[in-house]
Amino acid sequence: MSQNLVAESHYFRDGASPETQSATQAFGPVSGSEESQYRITSKFTSGSKTKAYAVCTGQVLLVPQTDSTKVNLILRPFIQPIKELKVKYFIYRGLDKKDFIPSGNENLVAFENKDTASELIQVLWTQLVKFDSDAQSAPFQAGWIGYDPSRPDSVQIDDLFFLADAFNDGDNESLKPFELPIIAKGTELGNFIGEYGFEVVLSDGDYKAGNSSTGFQFDMNYAKAGEVIIDVSQLPTGYSETEYRESISHFMDPAAYYGLHVSEVGKVWVRQAANATKKEGAQIYSDVIDKFFTKNRVYLHIQGHLGRSYNYFKTYSALVSNENVIQFGMSEDTLVATTFPVNKWPVLIDESTGAGGDDQRAIIVKLVHDFTTGPVLHASIGNLGEEANNGFLLTEQLVPAITESPEDDEAVFTAPVKVWVPATGSAGAKKHVASFVKLLYKGTQPGIVSELENTAIKTIDTLFSPVDAQPRFVNSAEEKIEWSSRDGNELVQTKSIDTNSPDGQLVLQLKIVNNKIARTEGEDTLVASSVIFETLLDAVASKGTYQDNYPQNEQSSAGSRAFNKADNNTYRLQSPNYLNIQFFMDEYQLIKGVRIANAAQQYTNKYMVGISQDQHDTLSAMVSTNNLRNTFLFFSLLIANASTYISTDNVLYDKYRLGVMHETSSKMQVMFPEEEIFIYSLDRNSYFSAEYSQYVQDDSPLTFDLTIEKTL
Repeated sequence: MSQNLVAESHYFRDGASPETQSATQAFGPVSGSEESQYRITSKFTSGSKTKAYAVCTGQVLLVPQTDSTKVNLILRPFIQPIKELKVKYFIYRGLDKKDFIPSGNENLVAFENKDTASELIQVLWTQLVKFDSDAQSAPFQAGWIGYDPSRPDSVQIDDLFFLADAFNDGDNESLKPFELPIIAKGTELGNFIGEYGFEVVLSDGDYKAGNSSTGFQFDMNYAKAGEVIIDVSQLPTGYSETEYRESISHFMDPAAYYGLHVSEVGKVWVRQAANATKKEGAQIYSDVIDKFFTKNRVYLHIQGHLGRSYNYFKTYSALVSNENVIQFGMSEDTLVATTFPVNKWPVLIDESTGAGGDDQRAIIVKLVHDFTTGPVLHASIGNLGEEANNGFLLTEQLVPAITESPEDDEAVFTAPVKVWVPATGSAGAKKHVASFVKLLYKGTQPGIVSELENTAIKTIDTLFSPVDAQPRFVNSAEEKIEWSSRDGNELVQTKSIDTNSPDGQLVLQLKIVNNKIARTEGEDTLVASSVIFETLLDAVASKGTYQDNYPQNEQSSAGSRAFNKADNNTYRLQSPNYLNIQFFMDEYQLIKGVRIANAAQQYTNKYMVGISQDQHDTLSAMVSTNNLRNTFLFFSLLIANASTYISTDNVLYDKYRLGVMHETSSKMQVMFPEEEIFIYSLDRNSYFSAEYSQYVQDDSPLTFDLTIEKTL
């Protein structure tokens, strides 16, 4: 019954270091200020130097720290150390500056001194000399690995990792005169001194958007800090306390990170001096996790509607008429009703001791549902035991047989949900091994506040977010196609979109593509630009047949390539899906319709929206001008309770007015651009504007160029 995660990491510090973590240094709610402060930097204090090591293979970025004797180092994974978990950054706070920059702020350790320096410095010099054999006679500029004390605090960390290069318009000066190096896992980085910290930052994709959905910024001000505490008394301008608290879901306790390795196939390599020792199973707890004050904490995150935590919109509180929306405990007979959020933070933390199996303990929860939605739950990270179908618990497993009237509060709770986590200790006195659990749950539908008619939230309105998403990578080509991903982790019941679909549940990722396509006007070949929001399958539970052929847990689906209008190497869907054209009349307008076809003749389980670049720019400007947050494309009905029309040539189609659904004070509202954008669909899989579809080509397999597809 183990979680069986494919996990292999290096310990971030010297395994021989004697220091252990105190309560005041621990990740989580700050003692004495539990409701207002949440520490996300896991801290330690070293009496002497403590060597730091690379957790995984990745790119490194060196930044100044607020303490001028120290630097911080950011490691961005090139290969994810846990297949099922996407880490954005590992952040090392409090490294000795002299290990990297012996004096001043300009240059790294000189070539003639590299043999006594850290392995990282040696690797950097080796790479530079291979690139330029004469480099050893000149300084190695610290700016080449990102170190720049003069950089504005507003610069985003992602911009330094993803920006290929760009130039100021005024003086044509390069904004990024470096290419960040990649180092191997286990590489010695330098030495921690005094108080130091470590953070695990989780990824939600390789995209960028104008507004943070929580108010938290991963900028240089954050990167240079000695420690970071989320303090709701220090809210960013314009953001609410509820939004800001959601930012803790971006972070993971390092103790829980290493706890995820305590499985049948998990490994942690611990360095002591020059030796690396492999730890497995119980050894990971005793030799790594036991150093943490939080060694027995389980963090239970439950994601609900629209990318927010469970009960964020108070929809579940309304069903039971109070805030006790979770029943929680270690046995079905002793479950206790409790509030969620807990201490106002959207996470449930448990450190209890009790009975359990040989190496597992079950955390048991019951969640609220409304009888009509058909609740469903998916363990994005976590082990639901043998009852789960690919990590899913479906309605028939979650809704108990009702023996009393629905007015009974007990009747609106699901059946007990058991989440199994590794355990340690003697029988009857088992303790959790620090763990992180993320559940996706839908037991009702959020409402929407709007003075407009026909604005009830539909499933299709929950898929495409954020509206102003842009690819992260920058390509210097004059014409290019760019794409990036967002890990929306949205639970989707396909029948709620298309009644002809199999009766199943999906977890979706999102791909955002800035596309180009060549078109001919007279003797000229012109290029049309568009933006495509396309869902990717992450997990599926189905009673019917699905074509399960999309990348699973993509580590990074971001990139760019030059567009050649002569070859017209436009973006195409992944095989066996392709686009099929069908014309139809919308009143007096001829529309070029776009369907998603499937060469295997199976249900596609894919959804996409195509709009022109100008339309996307209009929506993005509306988001920016009005500072809209947590934004989604919204498909507004034109007539009450119906979207389907029939053309004069007897073609059934759906038509919507496109708007932006956004969050204000924990409520969802809708805003529309002044110039209306109409969206059509022939199959309820492909949604498109006429301005987008007029240039789309039929991608039948007979004309499909597979070499283009493979580049994406």
